[in-house]
Amino acid sequence: PLVYGSQGDWDSSLKIILDWSPFSSKEELLKQFEDVDSHGTKVVAYNLWMNDDGLLELDFEDDDEDILLRDQGQTSGGTTKIQKEIVEQHISHRLRFSLRAYTSILYLRKFENFQIILRGKPVEQISIANELKFKKVVTYKPQVAHDSQVVSVKVDIGFAKEAPVLGIFGMNVYHKNRLIMPFWKVLQEASSRGRSVVGV
Repeated sequence: PLVYGSQGDWDSSLKIILDWSPFSSKEELLKQFEDVDSHGTKVVAYNLWMNDDGLLELDFEDDDEDILLRDQGQTSGGTTKIQKEIVEQHISHRLRFSLRAYTSILYLRKFENFQIILRGKPVEQISIANELKFKKVVTYKPQVAHDSQVVSVKVDIGFAKEAPVLGIFGMNVYHKNRLIMPFWKVLQEASSRGRSVVGV
């Protein structure tokens, strides 16, 4: 077998993991891999911070299928109860405090060879481009120095289907199929230009 480092290195690394993890033995640590099968990633969150009220910063209780940032779900958007509900249910609002919402738009293209499972339930992927109305595909080419190598890219632009109630706008920037900037505001916040216009 291909082994990097000595047995002493492995023992030292194992000791560090056991000292700084919630697992007290090698057997308990290895047991965590039983439900991952031959490949995959498992994230264990522990030793979380508490807020001023003595509550964990992450909320595991309000939603059995999600992990939420505590006290972040409130919004001031919308003037009526229905408008407020539309704003609160939109992905642009939920991704700020919901791990399930964030991971649902994390990949631009549909993932086919793996799953994201959060708290025992698969994450349903959302394509923001498919959620747009009056959609157009435009070619974007950055304006830079004339001698630089610039690659143009096709961009889906349209209105959020909840427009005009939903005032969200911005570009969802992906690099190598991964989200790097959700709903990036390309106009000033107070401007009415581009209201409810979303790009991917």
